Amino acid sequence: MKSISISIILFFGVAYQSIAQQIIDGYTDKLSYHANDVVTFYISASVPQWCDPDCIMDLHLYDITGSDIGITIPSVDVRHQTQQTNAPWKNGFGYQPSAAQWTVPAALKSGFYLLGGISSGGGVFPIIIKGADYPSMADIVVVCPTNTINAYTCSGGRSLYNYYCPSTAPPATTVSFLRPQDYSQGRMDGFLQWMESTSYFTDHNLSLNVISDLDMDDWDEIKNAKLLIVIGHSEYWSRQARINFDRFVDEGNGVSGHNHDALILSGNSMWWQVRYSDDNLINDCLPAPDKTIMTCHKHDGVPADPYGSDDLIGDPLLKTYNWIVPSLKYSILGSIGSDLSHGGAGIEATQVVPGLGICAYGDAVVDGEYYGYKIISQSPLLNGTYVSPAINNGDIIKLAHHEMDGTLITNTDDVINNGADPIIDVAALGFYKAELIGFEKTRYPRNNFWQDITTNFCPFMVFKKTCGSGRIVNVNADNWCGINGMGGATFDPNDDPCPHITPDSRLTAITQNMVAKLLTGNDADVFSDPTPPPLFSIKPSFSTVSYSACMTDGLINFSKCGVTLTNAYKVDNGSRVLNPSNGLYEMQQNHNLFSAKIENCTSCTRSYARMAATAPHTSDTATASEEKASLLIKDSKNNFKDVVDISPNPNEGRFTLQLKEQSDAGTSEAFIYNPLGQLIFQSSIINNQSSIDLSAQPKGIYFVKVQSADKVYTEKVVVH
Repeated sequence: MKSISISIILFFGVAYQSIAQQIIDGYTDKLSYHANDVVTFYISASVPQWCDPDCIMDLHLYDITGSDIGITIPSVDVRHQTQQTNAPWKNGFGYQPSAAQWTVPAALKSGFYLLGGISSGGGVFPIIIKGADYPSMADIVVVCPTNTINAYTCSGGRSLYNYYCPSTAPPATTVSFLRPQDYSQGRMDGFLQWMESTSYFTDHNLSLNVISDLDMDDWDEIKNAKLLIVIGHSEYWSRQARINFDRFVDEGNGVSGHNHDALILSGNSMWWQVRYSDDNLINDCLPAPDKTIMTCHKHDGVPADPYGSDDLIGDPLLKTYNWIVPSLKYSILGSIGSDLSHGGAGIEATQVVPGLGICAYGDAVVDGEYYGYKIISQSPLLNGTYVSPAINNGDIIKLAHHEMDGTLITNTDDVINNGADPIIDVAALGFYKAELIGFEKTRYPRNNFWQDITTNFCPFMVFKKTCGSGRIVNVNADNWCGINGMGGATFDPNDDPCPHITPDSRLTAITQNMVAKLLTGNDADVFSDPTPPPLFSIKPSFSTVSYSACMTDGLINFSKCGVTLTNAYKVDNGSRVLNPSNGLYEMQQNHNLFSAKIENCTSCTRSYARMAATAPHTSDTATASEEKASLLIKDSKNNFKDVVDISPNPNEGRFTLQLKEQSDAGTSEAFIYNPLGQLIFQSSIINNQSSIDLSAQPKGIYFVKVQSADKVYTEKVVVH
């Protein structure tokens, strides 16, 4: 073999042409690696004819800023290769592996690295190195949006979209990770460059674990962290990843002895459900190795949707539809406090052309848009960053954005007609506490395929789902971490050719401040008013209320202990009912019981019931709101024991659920919650029976929920 000096020009495999450098595409056998894992390279090179059969090159490892960190992978063989499979976007490119492999050094810190040749002046072939420990013991976990990258990548001719690729073929429903990837869609460069260049983490002795979306399926990668940071354009999530995210936050001051908080530096987050190929259960009959193929049918649940195709998997909860589809039974709002259907699109930055004034493209400006966030709260998250609501009737954090998520607000008409600041509808979200730091106006042009335009309000927000859960800060913008956000150029305000899209120079300082404040574990460091709310919303268990409200002619009964009910209402198909009327619901102070009957339910997100209560002392409020709450849902025609048998009950932690009748709607699911309302077990009920083992849980009372598409039943089970 002849030795040549060449450089890899790859972004997760996507090829970029560079003068006097060889052009190479390729990929690795996995998305991320632990210390001592072996990396296999699949490389195709445009090499001279005299390289017969292969050329040899040395790879160098660089950090994201382009600095050589002094690690060399010697004598890697490269050759010109062509796609060896049919439908390469789905089946992978089928390249032959390089004979040379690389074992990840044990001392290499976790990060997002680049591989390249010595002449490249900085690496260009990304690779994610996770922490050396497994289970991870890192203080902070950073999640890179590798699923979004795969979804938008056109390698092999197709992606999950029909308008990003030159092919006129319909969008794919399955895409392979074993093909060159378009890393630019991650919108995470700015954050990663800051993460690598700042001394903040080393100065404060903080360890990091950088992982892929796929790694979120593994609880051991995140369970010991204090802070989970979701970066970039994090659009595609598996069900298990979402369960792990919610479990992490819901544990709050959990088993690790410290807080579990989350920082979401992403927009259009958690929008689509995905599945991965599995060695033991091949999804969609694909002969694919474990976790190398991602499936998403891009269906929003509308039968006439021309861009979607039905997912034929049997389990309705695993269909790869939009997460807002009610049949998936997993609200995005319940996880992160916002979603794209309540947000939308705004103006986005593009190249500045001197003299032409081209500063943006694609998305029309919303009337009154701020090109960022109008700050309305003197939040401690902004302390020391020179951002204040007192400046010019509301300081503006400049950030050109493409997609932003929105939340529920109580005063839409007042905001639109009178210019009032939005007020988060904490009760409708079912959260313990939420605070709006700032907001942006966007448009949501997806109704009737871009015909009807709705103005929405996208929050920069901080909230706690329960009194005992972790805190979540959500910026709701897909450009925060990108080259037009934290990584963007700055200008003198007096000499800025495009002041409305130049990213704010304070974004990195704000990001560091949010990380630091969340790590303290104190509400006073993230809320401008850290006191417990005197009037609070009850959310007895994760997402239960919204789902149960869809029972036909059903009753929802909330039973409270130790507190006094002060307010209760229901929302029936979008209309709020504040006072008892015609017996639809009632408050019984003597029995601490609130019942709401939902009669006109067409959407689980539009019909629900809420109540509020007070306790004698402020310190009791939080405890009473969650830890002493129990939820009992009864169908108007059948009670639990007529439909489901728990045997034995009481028990020592092991028992069986037996359905006495099969739901007409198909698969039923079993959910078990602890007294804090935290989901600790979930499983499909196969052949009308499910065996459950809670022997590792503490002794006490647990709540069992059995749910089909049309009915919900709950009961208590005693573990002694």
